[in-house]
Amino acid sequence: RNTVTTLAEIEVPNEKFIYGTIWEGEGTEAAPYVISDDKDFVSLSRILSTEMGYEKFSDCHFILGKSIDLKDVVLNPICTKEERPFKGYFNGNSHKISNLKIDYSETTASGIFGYIEDAVIKNLTIENSDIESEYLYTGTVAGFATRATIENISIIGKIRQYTSELKVDACEYAPKST
Repeated sequence: RNTVTTLAEIEVPNEKFIYGTIWEGEGTEAAPYVISDDKDFVSLSRILSTEMGYEKFSDCHFILGKSIDLKDVVLNPICTKEERPFKGYFNGNSHKISNLKIDYSETTASGIFGYIEDAVIKNLTIENSDIESEYLYTGTVAGFATRATIENISIIGKIRQYTSELKVDACEYAPKST
């Protein structure tokens, strides 16, 4: 199922460079796609923004292979369309994403993931994040989440959201028991 492994098989609009192999793995629970560096992470964002990439990868399993530093990257959220949310599994594997910067105004939801639905995001530390958005749905992990599990996440950073309305619906917080 999801065996595409080269970017040449997916057309990414306005792409000036091509990565060879996208990610190691098969996208399954037993063999998740491994995100090993900033280029892999940017590829995830860019590929899932395309219709073909979304169809092939939006419900897959991903895992961070090591901590990554995004200091020279302004990231576009992953899955920026409400009708195409991320429905997969992202395990940070107790690693860290540092210097995350998102300044994106082409979607109504901003965060690492724009929209997630029935997804699992877990085991991740995010340090020195800087999220800026003019839209209502803004967060560090996800801008808009439906029936999603977000657990064991640590965030140090800032969010600047420029709108006259701020709203949180049906949000539950369960602190880690010691």
